[in-house]
Amino acid sequence: MAKKDTFGEGNVLRFTGTFEDEQTKELVDPSHVAFGWRVNGGAITIHEYGVDAEIVRQDVGTYYIDVDSTHHAGVWVWEWQSTGVAQALTSGSISVTQASIPFIL
Repeated sequence: MAKKDTFGEGNVLRFTGTFEDEQTKELVDPSHVAFGWRVNGGAITIHEYGVDAEIVRQDVGTYYIDVDSTHHAGVWVWEWQSTGVAQALTSGSISVTQASIPFIL
């Protein structure tokens, strides 16, 4: 995710997760990769690499997901999780501001 923490509703947001071996610091592919997000404490949406096409392996140890923020204004909480090799948990939050002009799509 970019360093910016406020986005306008309707943007496609890219969340990137990188996973490295704790000892060598080299990027490695975990045994299992998942990404979860929710808005304003609502329902959690979870995507799993190899199950859901939304998570893309960009390179060794680097994965991303693009999420459409249309109709999802509010405070987003997101989290990357991995298990096995390079087990990790990284989380954060961003704000998506409501569009000032209603969507026509």
